[in-house]
Amino acid sequence: MELTLKEKFLILAYDPVKGKNLATNFISYGLAGAILMELAELNRIKIEKKRVKLTGHQRTGDHVLDNALSLIDKGSR
Repeated sequence: MELTLKEKFLILAYDPVKGKNLATNFISYGLAGAILMELAELNRIKIEKKRVKLTGHQRTGDHVLDNALSLIDKGSR
């Protein structure tokens, strides 16, 4: 089974010596970017007039990605 982009990102952000993530304050930004990249690769979102838009309401089967789609769908901006 191949790792997803978000899983690869979290592994790269982990410091095995300290036993924690490297830059904990900024992990959420990188993880959000990885999630958006995965959704874009699956053609579930697109950028239109500098905004993220859904291309449809079909689910991905991945709980994290589906939750992100739901948040994007509910968002006003």
